[in-house]
Amino acid sequence: NPRTFTVGDLPEVAEKEPNNDVGEAQRIELNTTVNGVISAPTDVDFVVFPGKKGQRVIVSCLTSSIDSKARPMIEMYDVSQKRIAFNRNYNGNDALADGILPEDGDYFVRLSEFTYTQGSPLHFYRLTISTAPWIDAVFPPMVEPGKPAQVTLYGRNLPGGTPEPGALVEGRPVEKLVVTVNPPTDAGAASRLTMKSRVDPRVGLTDGFEYRLKGPSGMSNPMLIAYATGKVVLEKENNDKIESAESIPVPCEVAGRIDKRQDRDWYTFNLKKGDIYTLELWSDRLGVPTDLYFAYKKDKANEAEEDDAIDILQTAQFYNRTSDPKSVRLAPTEDGQYFVGVGSRESNFAFGPRVTYRLRVTPEKPDFRVIIMPSSTYQPDTTVLRAGGLQYLDVFVQRLDGFTGPITLTAEGLPPGVTCPPSVVSTGMKQGTLVLSADASAVPFSGTFTVKGTATIAGQPAIREARPATITWSLGPQQNQNIPAITRLDQGLFLAVREAAQFKITIEPENSFIKMGEKQPLPLMLKQGDKLTVPFKITRSPETKTPITLQQISMGVNPQQAPISVGNGAALPVIAADKNDGTFIVDVKPTTPPGTYTIVMKASTPIQFAKEAKKNVALTIVTATTPLVIKVLPTVVAKVTATPKGNLKPGMPGEVTVKVERLNEYTGDFKVKLTLPPTAKGLSADEVTIPAGKDEIVVPVKVAADATAGTIQNVVATATGTVEGKIPIVQDTKFNLTVDKVAPVKDKK
Repeated sequence: NPRTFTVGDLPEVAEKEPNNDVGEAQRIELNTTVNGVISAPTDVDFVVFPGKKGQRVIVSCLTSSIDSKARPMIEMYDVSQKRIAFNRNYNGNDALADGILPEDGDYFVRLSEFTYTQGSPLHFYRLTISTAPWIDAVFPPMVEPGKPAQVTLYGRNLPGGTPEPGALVEGRPVEKLVVTVNPPTDAGAASRLTMKSRVDPRVGLTDGFEYRLKGPSGMSNPMLIAYATGKVVLEKENNDKIESAESIPVPCEVAGRIDKRQDRDWYTFNLKKGDIYTLELWSDRLGVPTDLYFAYKKDKANEAEEDDAIDILQTAQFYNRTSDPKSVRLAPTEDGQYFVGVGSRESNFAFGPRVTYRLRVTPEKPDFRVIIMPSSTYQPDTTVLRAGGLQYLDVFVQRLDGFTGPITLTAEGLPPGVTCPPSVVSTGMKQGTLVLSADASAVPFSGTFTVKGTATIAGQPAIREARPATITWSLGPQQNQNIPAITRLDQGLFLAVREAAQFKITIEPENSFIKMGEKQPLPLMLKQGDKLTVPFKITRSPETKTPITLQQISMGVNPQQAPISVGNGAALPVIAADKNDGTFIVDVKPTTPPGTYTIVMKASTPIQFAKEAKKNVALTIVTATTPLVIKVLPTVVAKVTATPKGNLKPGMPGEVTVKVERLNEYTGDFKVKLTLPPTAKGLSADEVTIPAGKDEIVVPVKVAADATAGTIQNVVATATGTVEGKIPIVQDTKFNLTVDKVAPVKDKK
């Protein structure tokens, strides 16, 4: 599994024990990084360095940002044991302290586990003591993609920075410095997140790039600068009340800040009837440690409030819950003025340069982002594909601004002998599965590949590269209890190809595969409400004479709510160790939205491995079946109505107008036919066609001179649409026709 490896620009030293007290403090030079470990719960590490009067020394201890379990507390003392600085939990478990040295001499840094209850080789740290710049905040926190922009940095030891009176971060004064940033300009940059530092799940769907500042003593810490989706407008103060709300020119994104205790910022803008805008507030998703909310109202309407968004991709594997409020769709039915107030639940104690936000008021822009992970839901993992076998990855889709369309997943950069058929995340779904397959002759490989999601948005293809992620630390005995794992984004999507697979399960329903150089799954055509019995075959290695369990991989919803289910989501009966084939039933719900679905079964079996002489280790091997691609067809593509044009006259042509209300996005032709009951004598009508793009047609009715007079009930108008070029979908309606009597002819004599 991936691990963070940090490359610094300062001299590196390893911690040297014993260093548990002042007299044993490890001596280092200023501007040095110490790599150490809290080896036991009560372990205390001391470092001593020489400093000069007036120097502002930054003490940074990285732990959670480099995959460590340590929860450090750091303190800085002078030789008289006067504490100059103290900190913990500056960002996650990382600690940051700074102090201005009062005189020349030695200074001590004391590092320990905060509660003295944890310590092990997994509690490592990276302690940097330097005069390099440190950035606490960037304002605005977003810039327009591809355009150079000026931003103000707030931090410590900023080269050329000036003091910012009254600006504090955790009680420490900060400086400010205006710099020009140059966002990436390559195609697709605006829909990517380019960060080499740790990215938590809550930030993982943000688009942006990493910024660092170089100083005389080294490089600063990294900061995320997000991409705006509209023109950036800076907040103007004196907007604390709705009566003094700041007027903003929509569409735009407002860069704001909770500057003071109990600060609340009000904005106002006008929308016209027919506009469709998104109102969205970002802060926690920018990595800002705060809990914001917003209230909004139109004209004199009642105020509505939005708080924490509960929308998450996965409860354990990629728990991206955020304290940012959910977005609001504004679709006014008349022209009017809107008011929006931004506040923080924590503004009594969390305010200042660090508490920034972006308020988006822009036209609705449907889009999506993709996260891809190895299959384990509770422990660190990587994707190991064995020659002649299969393996799967979990895919999570964040749908934005109401986008519901299907997304096709494809893999690029795979090694020789490894293939990956396209997979579809169906309409409205937020989870999918991607299956890799290796030929029996595939050679060992270790490297990365990429996965892309493609969808059609506003008639144009939209391609988004999947962002790889892995679980950092196992949940241990708490696994499978909906307790979120510790997860982060990775720099690449890793794949290992290894020796022969223990077994392989191939799904081969009739007509689902064709030969095109290699086997490619083709969609099976099923209608809403259909069931399908699917056969499978098992190829086992000699040591895999063990029972195998099959279970459908989650589609991201409750199994009972899945649009297509196998065994209602539960594990199927165990396949005996001596059995190499079987079947399962695919159930398409009557309410399943039409579209393409990829069904994959997870296969697992316990196997004894010989780890050492006379010692076996029991492991559970988990793999996937070949994917089953199903195209669900609608049972109805139109609502049909038929209306005669008055009564029919014997010997004269009549007319019936047939209309179709198109459903399920059907746009093709309709073959229209009138079926008359056997009692209707002397009436007939030829079949006609409603062309694509049209919704009605007049059907001529031939009426013989001797047609039977009276009311003809239960005449059937049938409209037949054809989907997939060959499958008829029939819908009809019944109506009545009336044939007038023939008037008697008077004798002129």
